[in-house]
Amino acid sequence: NIKRDPSEPKQLKKTIKIANKLGFITAVGYIFGLPGDTRETIQTTIDFSISCNSTLANYYYLSVLRGSEIDLTYKKYKEICKLDSKEVEALTVYASRKFYRNTKKVLKISYFILKNPGWLIKILSSLPSLLARIGFTKTRVD
Repeated sequence: NIKRDPSEPKQLKKTIKIANKLGFITAVGYIFGLPGDTRETIQTTIDFSISCNSTLANYYYLSVLRGSEIDLTYKKYKEICKLDSKEVEALTVYASRKFYRNTKKVLKISYFILKNPGWLIKILSSLPSLLARIGFTKTRVD
């Protein structure tokens, strides 16, 4: 896989918990389509992302950069993970929907918006992108 330290998930949860207690906005990004990813491992990641209790979460599908370690290691294979790109993208939308349709998450984000009204302007300006990320509008796949 991608050589992650096995203690990373536990450490991430601990860091988010501390940051939340201090009143920080916490955001975590997750990449789907990494070497070894399956529907099951991605579902485990989605469940983990919700259990972390971060304020925000972003879900991305892997974009392989030419010359990167993943490119050099896997270019001889036709696939990096067991899922096609449309399925990986669909899982990113599913994850966003699941995360942001959680009532506790919506209330937490609403609280931060009320505390910082300038956020409302930023959110409204990025509303089309936000709606696409959580699956309310269609996105273009290249």
